[in-house]
Amino acid sequence: MSDILFQFEEHLRDRRVILYGTGIAATDLFITLLERGITVAFVCDKEKRGVFGTAAIPIISPEKLTQDYQDAVVIIGSITYENEILANLIRLGFQQNQIELYPRAYVFEKHRHGYAWAHEFFTDERSKRLVTDLARMHTDGAPMEINSDSPRYYEEGIITLGENEVFVDGGAYTGESVIPFINRVNNRYDHVYAFEPDSVNYKKAVQALSVYPAVEVVQKGLWSVATELFFAENNVDRAASAFRSSDDAGIRVPVTSLDAFFQGKSTSEWPTFIKMDIEGSEKEALLGAAEIIRQVKPKMAICAYHKLEDIYELPQTITNIRGDYRFCLRQHYAGAWDTVLYAV
Repeated sequence: MSDILFQFEEHLRDRRVILYGTGIAATDLFITLLERGITVAFVCDKEKRGVFGTAAIPIISPEKLTQDYQDAVVIIGSITYENEILANLIRLGFQQNQIELYPRAYVFEKHRHGYAWAHEFFTDERSKRLVTDLARMHTDGAPMEINSDSPRYYEEGIITLGENEVFVDGGAYTGESVIPFINRVNNRYDHVYAFEPDSVNYKKAVQALSVYPAVEVVQKGLWSVATELFFAENNVDRAASAFRSSDDAGIRVPVTSLDAFFQGKSTSEWPTFIKMDIEGSEKEALLGAAEIIRQVKPKMAICAYHKLEDIYELPQTITNIRGDYRFCLRQHYAGAWDTVLYAV
């Protein structure tokens, strides 16, 4: 580990460490700190209470942070709201030398070998360059640029649709990704299954898609098995609602695997095209579709930006199930979102 990362750890040694934030970036950072032997005393968040993660770290308010822990080192656990949190901590009376910005390079360190693997794995130059650009973004915040002129999920020359598609939309939100599919196939398709566990989004999707034939909106999430998980509904941005592995937040909702859902149907009724944008559950959902992937080789457009390891773990997961897929990686947004792994 480089000197600058060593210095980051030394600043935390023998200090009370508090992590500010409870999102995906904070989770990545918390796991990294835990693996490196750094103890997080508390997690601070402006809105959430309870406990954080499987380690059940107490979540405290900014007011309690100010009142009781003015001597702490506070690590900002968010990239999106980094500047806002920094300004708030300074208003609360914390000094600059007590605040650590989100340590991108520190979190990324353990993923370097995976990104090197991905760079060698992808065969086209656009995908290779994208892996390099993503590594730079994750280490020094370098801006991302779009590397595709195609609509999201429909990379030209990769995704080719016919008239008898069975479309699975994992993470249907309010139905906004089903309608472009229907338009692209000129209303000629066999069936659409739209999975959306968020209660508010589900109702909106049912309403928006009720005018289309052979569209089934399923109020379940996708996972590796059929079970129940805790679902954290994001009241600010419901597209970012996500599953949690413990009951630190959220409500219990049913999830299913695609293999379980399509069990008993003939292979002619199985998915021909699968899209997933499910807030970090993509790997589990792919494992839950192993039999479908193995037997009928559906086209897939899988979001690969929710977790740092998605860039290498998702293609590895698919390849381990079936070894004859062709892959590419495309960036459909000039930022940290909408990186899509295509497999055909």
